[in-house]
Amino acid sequence: MLNVVTRYAIHAEHAKGMDTDALRENFLAESLFVEGEINLVYTHYDRMVLGGAVPGSGVLTLDHVDQAGTPSFLDRREMGVVNIGDAGTVSAGGETWSLNRGDVLYLGSGSGPVTFEGAGRYYLASTPAHRNFPSRLITIDEAEKMSLGSSETSNQRTINQFIHPLVMESCQLVMGYTALEVGSVWNTMPAHTHDGAWRPISTSTWTRTLASSISWVSRRRPATWFSPMSKRRSRRHGPFIRRRARRIIPLFGPWVATTWTTRTWISSSPAKCGKWLESLRKPTAREGKHEHKPI
Repeated sequence: MLNVVTRYAIHAEHAKGMDTDALRENFLAESLFVEGEINLVYTHYDRMVLGGAVPGSGVLTLDHVDQAGTPSFLDRREMGVVNIGDAGTVSAGGETWSLNRGDVLYLGSGSGPVTFEGAGRYYLASTPAHRNFPSRLITIDEAEKMSLGSSETSNQRTINQFIHPLVMESCQLVMGYTALEVGSVWNTMPAHTHDGAWRPISTSTWTRTLASSISWVSRRRPATWFSPMSKRRSRRHGPFIRRRARRIIPLFGPWVATTWTTRTWISSSPAKCGKWLESLRKPTAREGKHEHKPI
């Protein structure tokens, strides 16, 4: 079963006036991983597509997608596939690859229909491609690795680069993920953007002690953030994020805390987030106690 949702580009000034519901509707991709389904989000940001495929006990085939405008989805597109589940197989262009958890498969343009099988949960990212490059499986051992951060600052992590110029050639797509070590909780502080890139972000917990943030980038547009985090998870993590913000303010200042909490969808707008962060400061004797109200 194939489901496709279209998302239109949002101007930055328009986004400033959005409330939480509008931000979620335009920038949150939910229910990507449903057993027996392929779910895609076709965006008007560089015509990039993100999605998930979970074959379960059956077989799923990605072929014709109306929004792509071609007989087969990959006729003029390239795609990266990350397996965030158990072992499975992906077939395209007469070849079959076995993907273990954490492996990444690159499919070049013209690969034809793509078939997903096994116990894998496949995370998909696709961009238009004007050049053809051979398909290739990149295992975790073959990825370019970069170790950053430290346990003292709770950001010890390894950046794994898969579809990347240091590893292989692609047309527009760059793909990889960051693995956080035990006890580490963040990887992008201070929060920042990439003016020459468009970067959707997904978070996935593989085990109780390893959380991985999977990201990919097309090399053209200003950064816009997509989060396929589920509504239930974002609400469940809300109290934790508010507690974390109280600790961040004395260490890094309100601007960093504001940016961090805004990226995790706790605030509906920078203005509201600023007011909320002010309420987290310890009141002086003259100010009295603040009443903490959720946004």
